[in-house]
Amino acid sequence: MKKNPDAIPVSEWSRLAKGKGELILLVEGDRLLQVLSQRILTKLGYEVLLASSPQLAVVLWKTRAEEVKLILTDYPFGDAQTGLELVHKIHKLAPELPILMVCAAGRPDAKTDPPLPSHTAYLMKPYSLAYLAHTLHRLLTERNAQALPWVPRERASE
Repeated sequence: MKKNPDAIPVSEWSRLAKGKGELILLVEGDRLLQVLSQRILTKLGYEVLLASSPQLAVVLWKTRAEEVKLILTDYPFGDAQTGLELVHKIHKLAPELPILMVCAAGRPDAKTDPPLPSHTAYLMKPYSLAYLAHTLHRLLTERNAQALPWVPRERASE
């Protein structure tokens, strides 16, 4: 079996950028990915609030707006409301709230989609655990973080 060069043994997770119990609103429609993502985020030191759709995410965010420190969502989401629409809706309500969009394919189109607001980043799948940890840490700790540059698939593991 071929080893994944980006794999990080559990014994080395202590070297990753860690959270300090911040609450992340995870917007994921696939139950298996919800469970896996929640476990990873918890191991990285974050609390997780789950939403299975962008619509539910807005409702949950409104009920816990003071506690939610970051939103992690898919782009595109796969239903009538995309992750990008969620980003713009939440940004109108909370312009300083960091949002991380995860993309399996495609990304916001600079010609047709509105520009990403500040405090927004996106990662293209697959990405390394280290890069996810670094990006979450950066979004949560850098108060003046602007939209991070697009990270192509081949660079996401650096």
